[in-house]
Amino acid sequence: MIQAFHLYAHRPRKKRFFALVICLLPALNAAAQRYANRSVLADGDWRKISVPRAGVYRISVQQLQAWGLAAEGKPSAAVRLFGSGGAMIPEDNAIPRPDDLPETAIAVADGGDGILNGTDYILFYAPGPLRWRYAAGAWEHQRHLYADSTVYFITLGSGGSRITQDPAGPAVNTFQQDYDYREVYETDRHNILSGGREWFGDRFSSLPEDALVRKYPIVIPDNLSEAVLKVRAAARSSSAVKFDISAGGQVLGTLYPPPVPGNIFDTYASTASGAYPVGPAAVFTISFAGNASAQGWLDYYTVEGRAPLRLPATGALLFRDGKDTGPGSIKGFAIMGADESTRVWDVSDPLQPVQVPAILINNELRFSREAEKLREFVAFRPGGFPRRIISGRLRTRICTGRRRRRCSSSARRHSSRRQKNWRHGEGNTPG
Repeated sequence: MIQAFHLYAHRPRKKRFFALVICLLPALNAAAQRYANRSVLADGDWRKISVPRAGVYRISVQQLQAWGLAAEGKPSAAVRLFGSGGAMIPEDNAIPRPDDLPETAIAVADGGDGILNGTDYILFYAPGPLRWRYAAGAWEHQRHLYADSTVYFITLGSGGSRITQDPAGPAVNTFQQDYDYREVYETDRHNILSGGREWFGDRFSSLPEDALVRKYPIVIPDNLSEAVLKVRAAARSSSAVKFDISAGGQVLGTLYPPPVPGNIFDTYASTASGAYPVGPAAVFTISFAGNASAQGWLDYYTVEGRAPLRLPATGALLFRDGKDTGPGSIKGFAIMGADESTRVWDVSDPLQPVQVPAILINNELRFSREAEKLREFVAFRPGGFPRRIISGRLRTRICTGRRRRRCSSSARRHSSRRQKNWRHGEGNTPG
């Protein structure tokens, strides 16, 4: 493109512009080919379902019937589930992303007859709107900035994608009985700039509606080892301020966000983060100190450590191990409290989970997996799941190809109204 300007610099502006357009046509044509000609939602009867967080979800035939999908007596291969998994779309337009909804593989318990009836049900995994990234030996979380749930679309058709089972795992000599535990608490209550994407939680100040000392719960599993409490906070003050972090009557550490000048073109507030070893305390305390006009905000806190691989009485166990991954690495896991009905899925690719073969030895479920990369697993019993699912009939509005801009604009306006109402409410629940 730069050469085109040089070659035609002596020509009139219209001709130079025409030459530039000719140079861009191949790229524009390639970009246009990425769009689907027709959305999967254009045909059929669909229901939109939303789930609040990561986990395995169960939908019975009776539930499908209650939603208005005539599943009774249909082939079990008819159930199809579509959804991207809930991750935010990259801000960089150059990063590829699917134009239409991808299909999510599911498991169907049909009693072996291939027909949906009676107590049959489907199971699927959803990663939820909260994502984690492991880098340099530490976990970083990323909350979805625009949604507090993950949306899927379910229909009855044919040839639905199904979760497959891998052959026997690689041989290992040892089986580990712990995993990387992580939990985050983050609420969106204050947008200190009255604009932008960054929101903070509780405010600390001497104002009557605020507080200088606040207590927060710590959810620590039994026998959690190497437990670490990570806290991030922000403050606005022209002089020194501090956040004292304490638990069990002892000060764990102190955060010192730097003072800010207070000028209109300078930094409005500064942040500080800290990580502190923590014991089995039920709560911890944050105490804020500064001058009379100083303000502070809690951004988030996380609890991390090594937890025992023990299946809970209900629900699912999501686990992973960031240590010692790389080419040629193999890991064995042993899950305590399991039984013959316990299943393990490798959900590293949430669109295509894989059932992992495992062996039960004295209520301990053992399996092995190649660990050339970080893998995410979920163990569960196919019995009842307490996960909440919200359903509604889909109002079909197809947004592909050239209609994308008009549909997206309308969707953004609707989303903005929902966000405004939500922001003025109580904010998010702990994630």
